Amino acid sequence: MNAMPPKIPIAYDVFEGDDLLGESPIWLGGQNKLVWVDIRNGLLHTMDPVTGERSREEFPTPLGFVLPRRNGGLVVGIGMTIVLIDPDGTRRTLLEITGQPSGNRFNDARCDARGRLWAGSISVPEIIGAPRLQGVASLYRIEPDGSSEIVLDGLTVSNGLGWLDEGRTLLHTDTETQIIKRFRVDVEKGTLHDGEVWAEIDREHGIPDGMTIDDEDGVWVALFHGSELRRYAPDGSILARYEMPVTGITCPEFGGPDLGDLYLTSATLFLTPEQIAEQRVAGSIFRIRPGVKGRPELEFAG
Repeated sequence: MNAMPPKIPIAYDVFEGDDLLGESPIWLGGQNKLVWVDIRNGLLHTMDPVTGERSREEFPTPLGFVLPRRNGGLVVGIGMTIVLIDPDGTRRTLLEITGQPSGNRFNDARCDARGRLWAGSISVPEIIGAPRLQGVASLYRIEPDGSSEIVLDGLTVSNGLGWLDEGRTLLHTDTETQIIKRFRVDVEKGTLHDGEVWAEIDREHGIPDGMTIDDEDGVWVALFHGSELRRYAPDGSILARYEMPVTGITCPEFGGPDLGDLYLTSATLFLTPEQIAEQRVAGSIFRIRPGVKGRPELEFAG
């Protein structure tokens, strides 16, 4: 087994903020803007990194994710409901998943090359810090017409996901297990097969959260509670470990005009007042130049 590489510092810019649970950063290439959500506060943020101009829009909580649509506008997950936002700001419900345990909500999501939405749910205890209900979350494949199918069940915290091999392989994280699995994808049917462990993270290093993939098939994973950003090779071996200035790193996303910037959301959730004072930039957006580029974000066809 290869020795784990040491964690190294990396230069970064900070766009200061105070998100309770910043997540789901998405680069809107046509606008050269970054959007992301603060899940617990129900806020959709938009930022122009060049001018620093920002705006925010309030939504019902919890606001789990945001992704772009092919014909303009956005798609978001609010609780267990999928909502379309038209370019003029109109909101329309596409799908509502019922019959869920109390507290279940949509969490991380990505689209595939065919414009289908893959959105996972998460078991959230009613009291922060209480045990989660185990095995009650799922990963859904949602078609542009709003029809849906469960493609993975028995999950607890469906989290970071991404595509390799031109969409023929899916990496998917169930954070509660500390495991990222690799699945073979039937691209035509949108089904998953032959799931196997791709990477397992020691809890003392943090818990696997959001994911993005660069144009060399390097897989970037944020380790929440770990102050760490990792880059993996396609075979699951660790290529690099980067030290970040806050413990609550949540999700990476490539952006910028050349897709050479890597943005990371972060959180103040679970930090004590003393830790917040020490980690002054917790809840902010971070930007690094990792030396590789990302891929354009795939868009929802709905």
